[in-house]
Amino acid sequence: MHQDLSGLNTPESAIAAGFFPALGDIPGMGIHYVNLSMGLDKDYNIDLPNQLLFSPIDGEEKLVGAAYAFVDVPDTDVQLPFESEFASWHDHPQFANDGETLHMLHVWFVDSSNGPFAGLNFWLPYRTADIEIPNPCWMGKGKIC
Repeated sequence: MHQDLSGLNTPESAIAAGFFPALGDIPGMGIHYVNLSMGLDKDYNIDLPNQLLFSPIDGEEKLVGAAYAFVDVPDTDVQLPFESEFASWHDHPQFANDGETLHMLHVWFVDSSNGPFAGLNFWLPYRTADIEIPNPCWMGKGKIC
């Protein structure tokens, strides 16, 4: 998917394609660029996520991930892309009407502390600060070191 989005790998190209920054820089997620014209309907396009994630790395804004999001009832019966034990779909009821929720999945293009589909990438703030990522053993990942 990352290669498919190579034409949207800068904030300028994302804005030109209809994506706009929302919510500011969220630690562990970066800046969400949302394409509101794509909507938040159940009929999302698996080939084009409706959100792009940018973060400042090495002095320039880099495309570090993407996100899928749609609004539906909490226990949706919509088929979810990449659904597996590793794909961490999560809900944001605060971004939907009563009785609904925003279903969301992040897909990371950079190494992520909790895998490529984690809701939060705890290594991202280290990368943006140009600090070496701590050894996962030190971070209590349960690995034998």
